Formats: sequence, structure tokens, C-alpha cells
Amino acid sequence: MKKTVLVLLIFPVFFLSSCVTNPFPKVQLVDISGMDPNVVTKQFEDKITKNFEALQSFTIHFFGKEMTGLGYLSVNDETQSFSLTCMTLMGVRLLTIQKDPNGLKTEYSFSGEDNQPEILTEIAKDINRIYFDWTPSPTAALKRSRCKFTFNQKNSEGGKTRFVFGGSNANLIEKQVMDKGSRVVIQYYNYLNSPQAFYPQGIFLSNKKYHYKLIIRTKEFHVD
Repeated sequence: MKKTVLVLLIFPVFFLSSCVTNPFPKVQLVDISGMDPNVVTKQFEDKITKNFEALQSFTIHFFGKEMTGLGYLSVNDETQSFSLTCMTLMGVRLLTIQKDPNGLKTEYSFSGEDNQPEILTEIAKDINRIYFDWTPSPTAALKRSRCKFTFNQKNSEGGKTRFVFGGSNANLIEKQVMDKGSRVVIQYYNYLNSPQAFYPQGIFLSNKKYHYKLIIRTKEFHVD
């Protein structure tokens, strides 16, 4: 598998945006109480596609502004690595985020909010939270309801991660990463289910601490 690369073509203008709501249809919950939660998570872990390339649109809403881009994403779960390069339509690089076993690195070449470097670091962490760690550990605490299986566990960041499975196929529909003063909510929609791939085609992320939202729509999906 080639090195993870995410290239975004970013419009160099930030547009004013109104209050942002989740654009994806709400997941229809059904009775899954007769299913085995351990089987549900094991089956999901086995079928989710972890190494892939995709053409996706990205929209970030923060501080009443909107930034939209289009890019190619390649994910390598084996090396737990990715890189994100944001560019204008003229090919000018605005932002680079890299993650490998040695950690996260961010570089930017445009002016903006005073706390921008901190926000960019948080976005890098959120990208990592979206595309890695799809299922809970075997020791996660389970809370069952008629329509959801909710798992809670401690994470490597010193906080707690919550996984919620539900819907007609009992897929992962939500992941929350929580710590003191912060909460990131990731919601997954419209899973692509084909003989070659299984992957959510819509993702909505809300970062409560930094007050930004990220909307991802998959246009094309390829598996090596």
C-alpha cells in the first residue's frame, strides 16, 4: 500500500456561512436487541475497508466562515499514517498535515485566526480520529438499548471514547472522543456495501471545543 496522501483543492476565499446543521438524513433506528454485541463489532471490524483511495469533498465551518475543497484520500491502516496537503485552485499550497508513527506535524502558509496553529493541530487529530480505530476494545463497557449498542472505553489521549452501533445493519453510526473541556462527535452515514469495499460515504464531525464542523462526502472509492 502506498503512503497515505490526502490532497485538497481549497478555494482561497472563506465564505460567510449561517448556522450549520447536519446535512445527512438521520439514521433509521430499528430493534437490534436480539443481536449479539460482540458479533456485531467483530463483523464490522472484519468488513470495514481500512486501506483505500477516495475522491471526496470537504467542507469546514468555523467562526461563521466556510472553507470547501476537493481532494484525493489514500488511507493506510497498516502504518497508521496519513498526510493532508491543501491547495488553492492555482496549485498554491496552503496547508500540510502529516501523521506517521512519530506523531503529527502541521505546516501552513496563510493568515487567519490568532489560535490557528492550535486549530490546525486539532483538525489533524480529528482526521486521525475519523479514519482509525473503528471498533471498541474487548474490555470496553457495554450499554444495551433496544436500538443501540453503546461501548465506552478509556483512550490513549487520557479521556474516553464512545462507539455507538445501530441502524438496520447495526453499523458504527457514531463515535465520540471526550476529555476535560472537549468533545468530538463523529457520525457515519450511507455505507457503501459492495464485494470490493465497505465504507461510510458521508461523515459529519463536530468539534465542541474549537466550535468547528467538518462535512465529508465520498465521490469515488477505490481499493488496491
